[in-house]
Order: sequence, then C-alpha cells, then structure tokens
Amino acid sequence: QYFQKLGGCSVRVSMNTANVTLGPQLMEVAVYRRHRLDYVPIAQVKDVYVVTDQIPVFVTMSQKNDRNSSDETFLKDLPITFDVLIHDPSHFLNYSTINYKWNFGDNTGLFVSMNNTVNHTYVLNGTFSLNFTVKAAAPGPCPSPPPRPPKPTPSL
Repeated sequence: QYFQKLGGCSVRVSMNTANVTLGPQLMEVAVYRRHRLDYVPIAQVKDVYVVTDQIPVFVTMSQKNDRNSSDETFLKDLPITFDVLIHDPSHFLNYSTINYKWNFGDNTGLFVSMNNTVNHTYVLNGTFSLNFTVKAAAPGPCPSPPPRPPKPTPSL
C-alpha cells in the first residue's frame, strides 16, 4: 500500500508497513510520465529496505558556555541539557503519551518525565554511563492508509 504526492520535480512516498513481516524487504519503484492519455515509464529502481518495530531516537547534549562542544567534555556543577528527538515521519506518535526515563549514572536515581528536554547537573568529575528509556502508549490502532491512486496503463 502506498501514498504518493506529486509536485514539481520531487515525489514523496509513504509506506504502510502494518502487516508487513519484520526484516529486509525488496522495494521496486517505477516512475511514469503522462503523455496525453497514456503513461510512459521513464525510470525504475529496486532496493532493499528494512521493516522494524523500533523507532529511532536521537539524544543531543549541550551545556551553556561550552567553548568546544565537539570534545564531548562537560563541566561539573553546570546543568547539561539533554534533548530527545524521536524519528516519527508518519506522525503516528503525535497523539501518544510518551514517557522518558533517565538514569544519569551518578547515583542520583531514576528521573521520569513527559518532557523531551531535561536538565541534569553532575556534581562530581568522572565518566558516567547514561541509561535512557522511551515508552509510548498509542491511543488506538494504526491509521488506515489513504486510497490507492489508479494504476497507470502502459503505452504500446
């Protein structure tokens, strides 16, 4: 099942993978150009993509007045901002309840928040192992896909 959006020289395709087996899948994309009443094939590509039940999560860390952010060294007694970005291009999680559980690795205990941005201050020098968990409770089943557009007819 697919949805396509036409416009200018770019196309966006969204796949409904609700009933697709997890793991690698082969995708074939064919591009047609409309010529009068016919559709003429102009490009075709095959590639492997992976269907997973995991959602990529990215965490960025920053500290105010950090002179060299690329060295991944932070100062004690100054708050560090942890910002979480969940990769959700389908916007399925927009209406979900999301909980973030943080263990900053410095024996300060578990911190649970519904906010994707938190601040934490380390009061000791050292190297710490952050443990982070995201849980999302979706309000219902996956949304149904939009109807399929008509299949193009190949030209003779």
